[in-house]
Amino acid sequence: MSSIEYINSVVLTTSAAAVTFSGIPDYYEDLMLEVSYTPSGTALPQIQFNQDTGSNYSDTDLTGNGSSASSGRDSNQTKSYVGNSYNGITSININIMSYSNNSIYKTMLSSYSAPGGVVDSRVNLWRSTSIINEIKFYLSANSFNSGSTFTLWGVR
Repeated sequence: MSSIEYINSVVLTTSAAAVTFSGIPDYYEDLMLEVSYTPSGTALPQIQFNQDTGSNYSDTDLTGNGSSASSGRDSNQTKSYVGNSYNGITSININIMSYSNNSIYKTMLSSYSAPGGVVDSRVNLWRSTSIINEIKFYLSANSFNSGSTFTLWGVR
């Protein structure tokens, strides 16, 4: 039976361009990141691990709004996209599997919701066997508004 344990959270009191969790302990099996934010404009939510800005990230996504659907793929990116570009209150749930296993690449699943009934699901890959000890969450443009919440959980 697995258990979920709180690691840390950030609630912004002013706008910020990025939120970083560092010093992540390596004794959990998986990580979960819950994000609820309002962007200051239209932007793509993105994530990086361990300050890696190399072309080591890929993702495949499925997006729908109840009347239409689309899919896409990004390869050899310097960051991982975890949602599409929308203006408004959004929430993202990110599951990072086997983040502390130093013999495999890291897989991440993310699900995203936005105004107008838009939903997006993605599978992401970070081509590194490094243990994840830092997560940077940021937007392609603009910033997170005050009141945005970021919570990191460990799964045993």
